[in-house]
Amino acid sequence: MNLNKENKPRLVIIVMLFCAIAVPLAIADRAPLHLEKYCPCVRLTTIMTLVVDGVNHSTAPGPFVYRVFIPYLAQGLHTVLPFLSLVNIDLVLKIFFLIICQFSFYYYLRIFFPSFVSLVGVFILDILLSFALSSIIGPSITENDDLMNLAIFTLSLIALNKNQLVYLLAFLFIGTFNRETTLLIIPIIFFNDYFSGKGIRRTLLACAAIVIPYLGLRIFIHSPEPNWFTFKWIIHNIPFLSSETTSNALIANAHLFFLLGPLIILSLMNYNKHPKFLRTASYITPLFIVVHYLVGRIIEVRLWIPLFVILIPLALNTLIMIFNTHSTSNAAIE
Repeated sequence: MNLNKENKPRLVIIVMLFCAIAVPLAIADRAPLHLEKYCPCVRLTTIMTLVVDGVNHSTAPGPFVYRVFIPYLAQGLHTVLPFLSLVNIDLVLKIFFLIICQFSFYYYLRIFFPSFVSLVGVFILDILLSFALSSIIGPSITENDDLMNLAIFTLSLIALNKNQLVYLLAFLFIGTFNRETTLLIIPIIFFNDYFSGKGIRRTLLACAAIVIPYLGLRIFIHSPEPNWFTFKWIIHNIPFLSSETTSNALIANAHLFFLLGPLIILSLMNYNKHPKFLRTASYITPLFIVVHYLVGRIIEVRLWIPLFVILIPLALNTLIMIFNTHSTSNAAIE
């Protein structure tokens, strides 16, 4: 599928829809800023400045200090356009990345589904993203990290599916300056090429595209707390490891179940009938979940954003099979 094949009126409508969704989502995330006017104890704009400065001056702890792309970009834009505050730059970046996420995901879905189904998939993604952006009160520059991470995941899957090696390596290289989650794309590349009999050349090149910036950032950036990753949230993720955090861990697991449970269940239904590429991409789901139980904080919805790209297409395909079967049965009865 190529977006050039979409007729111009339809493409204009798609652009209008995606922009009409991205702008309100970004503005809604910004709404808690009004608290600063009425509650002196709330300093959301100050927190954003501290986060950007912490990365730019290498005073933030790891692994946050190594996620340089968005803070450097925000500071660069602020330097060039000093009349724009970091909060306003965050708004512009959020709208931009939301639109990129919508378009890239639509393009990805169109590889497997017709236009209308693909739009439905994007709308489901938008609903989940609106929930994910609520994880942090008010605007946060790190939310742009998550949105860019989603775009990198989606664009990498498109490039892999289309056998566009140069684009794939470029997305992985750039994406690693944003988040180290790009490492989880490596198994998808390996399994895809293994089952296709293409060997491990692309996997090795992809590893190099990720490892070079990954190690380079950790060699050249010196933080007072240079943690490459941390396991401090495990007791908040797994119940009964600590009596003090068990109730919070149970709540976190309940949140995660209602967030990912329906998508996983729908994805597993008629699993062998899903397109091969979607099944191959889904192999990272258990690994993704285990990794984030170990080094993440599972109650933060934004951590699971890349899995939306993996699970929504499978869930959509299951829904198509279910409702097409029901439609056929009803037609036969009538």
